[in-house]
Amino acid sequence: MCLNVRKRIRTSWRSPTSTTIAANVAILVGNGCTGILSARALGPAGRGQLALVMLWSAVMTIAGSCGLQSSCAYYAARWPDRRAAILLWCGRVAALQTVAMTAVSAALMWWLHLRFAVGPILAWEYSTWPAVATITLYGVCYAQGIRNFARFNLLRISQGIIAGALMLVGVLAGRLTPAEAGAAYLIPAWSTAVAVVIWLRRASHADANKPLTPYERHTMWSYGWRSLASLTSLALNRNADQLALGFLVSAGSLGIYNVAESASGPLLDIVKSFGMVGLPAVAALSGGTKSSVTWQTLRRAFFLVALIAPLFAFSFPWAIKIGRAHV
Repeated sequence: MCLNVRKRIRTSWRSPTSTTIAANVAILVGNGCTGILSARALGPAGRGQLALVMLWSAVMTIAGSCGLQSSCAYYAARWPDRRAAILLWCGRVAALQTVAMTAVSAALMWWLHLRFAVGPILAWEYSTWPAVATITLYGVCYAQGIRNFARFNLLRISQGIIAGALMLVGVLAGRLTPAEAGAAYLIPAWSTAVAVVIWLRRASHADANKPLTPYERHTMWSYGWRSLASLTSLALNRNADQLALGFLVSAGSLGIYNVAESASGPLLDIVKSFGMVGLPAVAALSGGTKSSVTWQTLRRAFFLVALIAPLFAFSFPWAIKIGRAHV
């Protein structure tokens, strides 16, 4: 009896959902450490500049992706025999997206430099962020679609670990500028993007396959546009306050607000673990089975929220007070 219980516990902890939750917790811890380090070293004004370029770069990434990363994950799970064709088509689209987003992002970052006195080096660095984030997201979403959660979580964790290490080196060296903090985020992002390109090129040529038909391409675009509407709404819901404050207050005030606001993110990121694992499983199902698995995933997410939300509610005021004190 005890052996069976232990076996079930070990199996549960090794499940994709458990490992993805653990990965999300690790990412949150890493982001928290880099946030504290940057807030201490840069001060309110420097943290505000960094927040501005990161927020607008995230908006650019979401808008320019057209939701096709979500479409890649969904149809990689739904059309397992068309995965090579999906990668070849997504690779061509991604090349066009990265060129277009880099051009638009460069203009946007220069405007932030002129309007909000963002450092020119920091602005130049983050003009490349939408392109590199788009490339990485295709790899992350494809790994999710084929249920390769080891690679899925590794691609997501590696950036935060390397960024935190680089940030710590800058702090220990006694000086950390906004441009150097930006480089600490960009260096691992570019490294991950290169690894993703190498992996996806090999995967796309693994099997001889016919290209996607016009109907299949239309289907992927249709799913992508629907995903874009959802992702844009979520991003605006989470960041509209900071985007608006960027026009109304100084960079220093925005930096203080950004540190305090970051305390409200962990709950959503942990709950998203269920959707990350559940999407490819649900995509491959149909009928009553699909509905049953969807409701099972929602119930598990609900119970997790009910368990940890009170803890977060009690700890948030203390965390925000500490964040304000350190900034």
